[in-house]
Amino acid sequence: MNIGSRPAKRRPSGGIETLRAIPWIFAWTQTRFHLPVWLGFGAAFKHVIEKDVRNIHVLQEMYNQWPFFRVTIDLVEMVFAKGDPGIAALYDKLLVSEDLWAFGEQLRTKYEETKALLLQVMLLLPCNIFYFFYKDISMKPDISARLTSRSALHEKVIFSITNYINIPIMLETLSFIYLTKTSFNE
Repeated sequence: MNIGSRPAKRRPSGGIETLRAIPWIFAWTQTRFHLPVWLGFGAAFKHVIEKDVRNIHVLQEMYNQWPFFRVTIDLVEMVFAKGDPGIAALYDKLLVSEDLWAFGEQLRTKYEETKALLLQVMLLLPCNIFYFFYKDISMKPDISARLTSRSALHEKVIFSITNYINIPIMLETLSFIYLTKTSFNE
């Protein structure tokens, strides 16, 4: 059944490399990992800070004084607020072949490193999960309830996927990601 305005792939006979952006982003959103959004930020921050440790202060000044930079960083912050590496790990455990688990763990480590660098730039401390949600503590009860129900929902989705999806297609997707991991490490 065609539910979109365009097919999911550019060529019906093609593999993962022919996926259009929408299904690619949807897949990362579904797993609550949002990889295409945050991956480059951590590497960029790390490179700039390793070049000169004082650059962290430059990034902090940019965050405080440059509206475009601040909005960009705040949008990445929002993505981390929606993300959950625990749910991504659950998807890995149930849907990914065991030989790719280490790669998933590497990506989750990069996720945490990027989050820590982002917080340094924003001059925030990672005291709890609620530092992300626009620093508005009044949202804490709503967010807590949402996170609890979200985990249960994902467990049901993963169960459904493992029982009804075409596993070879999923393995092909993950194999493609694994094969391109060298580009992630640069």
